[in-house]
Amino acid sequence: MKKNTFTHLFPQNYIIAYPVRGSLILFLFSLLFTVFYQPLNTHEGEFLNFELTMLIYSGGTSLAALGGIYLLRMVPFFRIDRRWTFGRELLAVLLLMLLMGCAVFLLAFIVEPPSITSRWNWATFFDSIVRTFFIVILPFVYFTSFNLKVFFRSGDFTQKGLTDDDFEKGKKVIISSQLKKESLEFSEDEFLYAMSDGNYVIFYLFRQGELKKIPIRNSISQIEKQLESFPAFVRCHRAYIVNVDQVQKKKGNSLGYRLHLSHISGEVPVSRSRIYDFDRRFC
Repeated sequence: MKKNTFTHLFPQNYIIAYPVRGSLILFLFSLLFTVFYQPLNTHEGEFLNFELTMLIYSGGTSLAALGGIYLLRMVPFFRIDRRWTFGRELLAVLLLMLLMGCAVFLLAFIVEPPSITSRWNWATFFDSIVRTFFIVILPFVYFTSFNLKVFFRSGDFTQKGLTDDDFEKGKKVIISSQLKKESLEFSEDEFLYAMSDGNYVIFYLFRQGELKKIPIRNSISQIEKQLESFPAFVRCHRAYIVNVDQVQKKKGNSLGYRLHLSHISGEVPVSRSRIYDFDRRFC
């Protein structure tokens, strides 16, 4: 049965994954876009010039988005430790844009000149929502569309000419060492994770029903370069590379994750700076 699109695992939108940076992106985009293009009959406020008016609106909407992201994370359905899906992505973006539209509606009471009729009506409210949607949707769509390739991942494998046996056995991985006579060979699905230990990198493999620890003399950065052609192998920490296909559960927040893997009882860390890349691959 074909998997439902809305329940398909999906990398989290960059704006949502990094609230501070994301709100800054929204602020800069909204400000520059409105100042340079003046879309949807945007105009200056009662006592402000056009640029300052757009600065206030852009600042207000970006702060609303920032607060909205943190509020969403308090809702169990959107918690950061839950598997992110395409449906959650769309709903989160919709709610954030709605909140930003509400911010524009309320700011207009302060910025706009007095109206003959009261601004407190549904027509004005929906007008604020629609105008906001048409502007702020662009950065959200950009980051979401950038991640749409997860829907075509299976097609990518087919184009590379992999056979059914390749899927069953896993691609062969060959790791070279700084010692000329030393090397390591294993199949892709045997690899759990690798950990830096001084001048060595310890590979944790599940082979023939047993957990094996195999040291290779090399740096974790050099090992990362050797594994670049394997999208499931991710540098998740300065000292760790993990096979995301072996991850059973993740827990944590925007400060970092702890991963539970198949066949081992310990945990593998994901540092804060590598959360976004991990989440993209984890899906």
